[in-house]
Amino acid sequence: MKSALKLGIIGCQTSHSGVYLELFNSRTPTGDHVDGARITHAWDYEKARAEAQQAKYPGLTVCQEAEQVIGNCDVILLLTDDKGDIKGVDDHLPLIRQIAAAGKPAFVDKPLANTLGEAMEIKGIMAAARLPLMSCSSFNWAECFDPVRDRLDEIRPLRCAWSLVGNGCTVRYGIHLASVTTTCLGSDIIRVSGRQKLGPEYNTLWLVELEYADGTIAQLQGPQATAYVYRIDVWGEKGHLEGALYATDKAAMSRQYQRQMARFIEIVNGAPNTDRDLDLPSLALTLAINDSVNQGKAVEFAAYKKTIGQQIKEK
Repeated sequence: MKSALKLGIIGCQTSHSGVYLELFNSRTPTGDHVDGARITHAWDYEKARAEAQQAKYPGLTVCQEAEQVIGNCDVILLLTDDKGDIKGVDDHLPLIRQIAAAGKPAFVDKPLANTLGEAMEIKGIMAAARLPLMSCSSFNWAECFDPVRDRLDEIRPLRCAWSLVGNGCTVRYGIHLASVTTTCLGSDIIRVSGRQKLGPEYNTLWLVELEYADGTIAQLQGPQATAYVYRIDVWGEKGHLEGALYATDKAAMSRQYQRQMARFIEIVNGAPNTDRDLDLPSLALTLAINDSVNQGKAVEFAAYKKTIGQQIKEK
C-alpha cells in the first residue's frame, strides 16, 4: 500500500491553512476529506499562528524555519500572504527557489505573484526542475459553475455576460472574480476597462467591462462587502446559463476546496497541468483590471497574454 504524502504548510496567515488541515488531517463538518496525503509540518512568520493550528491538530509539527518544512515534507503548500505581513506574496519567488532546489512539488496560494514577470519566473523554475506546480482560486473548482463551463457551446454565439464576486478586485482577491470569468468564458479578451466607485454600503465597488475577440461583452462587478456572493450569467443567441454560490453555503464552499486539493494531489501524482490548475490568465486579468483602474483608461489585453506565453485567438 502506498504511504500517504507528507505535506508541509508555509504560512498560516489566512483561513486556508485551517481549511487544508481539516481536509487532509480530518473531515469537514460536511464530510469532505482528501485522501493520499497528510499535513505534518507548518511554519509561519509568527510562530503563534502555527501553534494555534497545532493546538487543533496535535500531530502537526511547528517548525522554526520555512527550510525545515521543505526538508521534512514531500510536498509544500505555500500559503504566505500579504495579510498582516507586507512581504508575504513577495516571498513566493525566493521560497519557490528553495522548494525547487529541494525537488518538492508545490501548491502556491493566490495570488501566485504580484507581477506577471515573477509569476512566469516561478513557473519556469518549477518547469526546469520538472516539478508539479498548482496555483489558482478555489472557485475554479466550484461545482455551481461547471454547467456554465461545460455547456457554453449550446448557447453560442455568445452576446454578453455578467459576473459578480463579493471580494473586490485587488490583486489579492480579484483573482476570484477573474477566475470565475476566465474559466467560464475563456481569456480571449481584447480590451479591459475598470473603475472604482465609493459608496456608503461598501468600501469600494469595482466596475469592469471586458471586450472579447468574438464580440462578447462581459460586465464584472466586485463590491468589497461582507455578504459574499459569487455569480455569473451568460447570454447567447440560443439561451442563457447561470451559476451562483453564496458564502453562507458552507457545504458548497467546503466541496470546492476538497475538489481543488484532490486535483492538486492528482497533479503531484503525474496528471498534466491545465490553465484551470496553473491559472495565469486569471492573474493576468486581475493585474489588467488594476492597471486600468490606476491609469484611468482601458488597457489592451494582448500584452498581458503575451507575457504569459499566450495569444488572443481572433474569432
